[in-house]
Amino acid sequence: FAAAATSGKQVIAIVIGTEDDPQDLGRQLALLAGGGATVFRNGSDALAYVYRRLPLVARDFPPVSFSTGGLSAINVGLESFYESVVAQDGKALHVDWHPPAGGNEKLMGILARMKGIEDLVKDSQASPAGSVSET
Repeated sequence: FAAAATSGKQVIAIVIGTEDDPQDLGRQLALLAGGGATVFRNGSDALAYVYRRLPLVARDFPPVSFSTGGLSAINVGLESFYESVVAQDGKALHVDWHPPAGGNEKLMGILARMKGIEDLVKDSQASPAGSVSET
């Protein structure tokens, strides 16, 4: 977020999830906010926040193209969103993330219990949960 701050840009994050999600929703929210992002739990609140900060001028603008160089995106999850930005000559970073156990709640519970045991042992064999590709 430092690059955004020094260039006068603001980072806005929309975080969707529940307290039961295995990636620790509260920690993710705290990390984003601590890094300087303005964090929202839903898209409509984020949109209202941005809209209130737009200058009071005619709002009859042409569609924005990613190829103008002014927009970029970080996509977590569905690769089709990333591909859409890239197809419009946009800059994008894609994080290939999937919920543990394919989203199966019973298996996620088992993994969570195993993680509790694993935390007792040194975390020296940890590996990243996903891969990152960038354009």
